[in-house]
Amino acid sequence: MLLTDRFADKIRLPRWRYQLREMVLPLVRWETPYVAWLQQNMRTPALDTYFAVTANLGTHTFFMIFLPILFWCGYTSLGRG
Repeated sequence: MLLTDRFADKIRLPRWRYQLREMVLPLVRWETPYVAWLQQNMRTPALDTYFAVTANLGTHTFFMIFLPILFWCGYTSLGRG
């Protein structure tokens, strides 16, 4: 990251959020290689499929398809929430 990028982040973010980000970033940078190693060594086709499917459950497309189905089937209280 360039120095100008850090300066731009400092200007754009609220002060509390920028300070929190600066405290957490070193931890994230430290743990990233370990998480990548873990993901690479535990990877299986079954886990890949599971995580690909569950990641799509929080997308806009999922809600635009399945929420109307809940209302159409009469489950309005479940659709609302």
